[in-house]
Amino acid sequence: VKLLFVAVAMYYTDKHGRRYLLTMSGIGMMLACIMVASSFEAGDIVSLTIFGICCFMAAFSFGWGPMTWVVVAEIFPLQVRAPALGLATFLNRVTSGILTSTYLSLSRAITPGGSFYLFAAVSLASVVFVRFCLKETKGQSLEDIEAGDEKRYDPDTAASVV
Repeated sequence: VKLLFVAVAMYYTDKHGRRYLLTMSGIGMMLACIMVASSFEAGDIVSLTIFGICCFMAAFSFGWGPMTWVVVAEIFPLQVRAPALGLATFLNRVTSGILTSTYLSLSRAITPGGSFYLFAAVSLASVVFVRFCLKETKGQSLEDIEAGDEKRYDPDTAASVV
């Protein structure tokens, strides 16, 4: 499932753009989490849970899986790109470790279904973040992206760029 949908992401990245793939991925992840949560609440329907997890993996693999690294590599200026990518990777791994190590406690505290509803809410928050905070870089070179950021955040031209 993952390999197939990473290939989908590779094909559609520059056709549809990063924001589109991240948005569709976040919506797919949210719906998959709701499916898994519903399965738990309906009496732990194993086939629905497995299908929901496969849907989550597919949705993650065409958007948030690969696009995270594409966007992170594009948004940082060349002068800080290497340390920024290192920090982003570190934070990604730490966050994944915390989530993994605390899931059992979370599922005991708010039920397994509640945990997946929480994950669905986080997926929805990711969609809102992408729609309102992430600029599209489709079709732009790294130089164009960096030049656009310099123009956008230059204090001398800040008043004229809105």
